[in-house]
Amino acid sequence: MKSITSSSFQLTLALILMVVSTLAHSSHMLNLESPTGQQINLSREELETLPQTTFTTSTPWTKGVHTYQGPKLSLITDKFSSSINGIRIYALNGYSYDINTQDLQKYPFVLALRQDEKVLSLRNKGPFWLLVPFDQNPKLLSHDKLQNQLVWQIEKIKAF
Repeated sequence: MKSITSSSFQLTLALILMVVSTLAHSSHMLNLESPTGQQINLSREELETLPQTTFTTSTPWTKGVHTYQGPKLSLITDKFSSSINGIRIYALNGYSYDINTQDLQKYPFVLALRQDEKVLSLRNKGPFWLLVPFDQNPKLLSHDKLQNQLVWQIEKIKAF
C-alpha cells in the first residue's frame, strides 16, 4: 500500500512540476495602452517578429559586457494610432517611469528580449528590459534620469 501511495505522490508531483515549468516558459505579454484607453497585447513571439537590434554593452546593473537583442522602442510606440506626448513604462513590481517624446527621439531605446542569445528571465531583468547601448556612447552613463527610464521586468507601456 505504501508503494502505491508513494507512486501516486511522485506522479502528482511530477505533473505539478510539468505544469509549473510550462507556465514559467509560456509567452509573456506586453500590454500597450493608447491615450484613449485602447489596449494591445503583444506576445514575446510577436515582438520577436519585429526587426531586431543587437548591441554589446556593459550596464550599471550587470557584471561584464553582454550582448542584447530586441526591437527599437520606436517600433512599439509606433503602434499607437494617435500622436503621443510620452509614455509611462510599468514594471511587474509596481515601479513606473515616464519618458517624454523628446527623450524617446533623443535616446536609442531598445526593448531587450534577449541577453547573450538567451531569453531574458524574471531573475535576469526580463521578460522585457528597456536599454540603451551605453558602451557606444559612454556619456549616457552620467544621465541619472536616463538610467531611471531603463525599466526592467516591463509588463505595460501606457501612452499619454
